[in-house]
Amino acid sequence: TTLVPARVEIPERTVWVDLHLITDLLAKARHAATLACAPFSHFHVGAALIMADDPDHTVITGANVENSSLSLTQCAERTALYFAAAQGFRKLRYLAVSCAATTPATPIRDRSPCGSCRQVIREFSTPETLIFLDTGGPHLGADVFDVDRLLPHGFLFKGRPAS
Repeated sequence: TTLVPARVEIPERTVWVDLHLITDLLAKARHAATLACAPFSHFHVGAALIMADDPDHTVITGANVENSSLSLTQCAERTALYFAAAQGFRKLRYLAVSCAATTPATPIRDRSPCGSCRQVIREFSTPETLIFLDTGGPHLGADVFDVDRLLPHGFLFKGRPAS
């Protein structure tokens, strides 16, 4: 048996962003990581986001919160997204994620959202949504993804209302 990976053709995109806004989001994600409650893993993660349907473009932050039952642990990305959803927002514009232990040598796989978070991010994403993964250097920088690059072949319920 030969395993052949399913391929996704994703066309190249050029996007323009406000660098001051993105560096501010990254800084707030880094700060949120310092507030994480991670007594078991000691893996501190912070997230900062802006919802596209928030007319005030409020920056919402979240941090991971661990629990001794582990299955009740909450990731930073979902903490921030669920807080935004609780305020009535449904369309994610920008999400910055920062892991406190990240250095410029940290591979993307060791600092990117888990599978559950990727699915939740997809639920709130539009084609314009951008995800920034902090590179961890002394100067704020990030690897940039859209949702199709973050979660190729992602599931969307066919009965989902149009965004």
